[in-house]
Amino acid sequence: MIQTLLFWFVSAALMSVITMPAMVLVAYATRIPVYRLKLFLGPSVIRLRLSQHRFEVGCIPYGGMIEYWESNDWNSQENDHKFMRLPVLGLIAVSCACVVPQVSVAIVALGWEQTLASGIDGLWQFWVGGLHFWSSGVEMWNSAHEVAAHEGFTGILAHTAAKFGFFMLLPLPFLNFGSVVKRIAIRKDSEFWNLTALITFLVAMLACFGWLIAAIIACVQYYSA
Repeated sequence: MIQTLLFWFVSAALMSVITMPAMVLVAYATRIPVYRLKLFLGPSVIRLRLSQHRFEVGCIPYGGMIEYWESNDWNSQENDHKFMRLPVLGLIAVSCACVVPQVSVAIVALGWEQTLASGIDGLWQFWVGGLHFWSSGVEMWNSAHEVAAHEGFTGILAHTAAKFGFFMLLPLPFLNFGSVVKRIAIRKDSEFWNLTALITFLVAMLACFGWLIAAIIACVQYYSA
């Protein structure tokens, strides 16, 4: 079970290493400014400051974020005005740059049909497993252990890529395609949108914490059996 968890964490980190630079390159190609790139989540352990850019590495080896400009107030009207001037097609391209590499890795390893099935399952597995960590989350970790036993690291990597790739397609306010929805639909006051983004982000973080607890429970049950 420890090996399965290690496979998953390495897979998640690899997906982030692939997708975050791709998003930055596409942003520059579509004339979207990039002020700060943070690879991985959590408090930063590495900070690099250039003349007009910032690069950071977080301590949680998954995900990351891009800031388009320097700002001390996330909810300020000035930020909203700047955001509304960003090209819609550019935001869509950046969003696709996060999804396409992950789904491509899954398709190479699993094929179209299995990638589609795994990705669609991942849309509900994240929430159900994370928010019901004591039952569903543990069962899903056990299922992942079976995949690791039969398919090894390649299987975990492929399924992780499929699930994360499809998850990033969701138009949630704190995700990339959520930004596209904001750019198209929110014209004046975005305070409600920002509040919704905060709430959904906190729920997602709660689910992530639940998955961590589920992993601990699964390990204890596996090694005590």
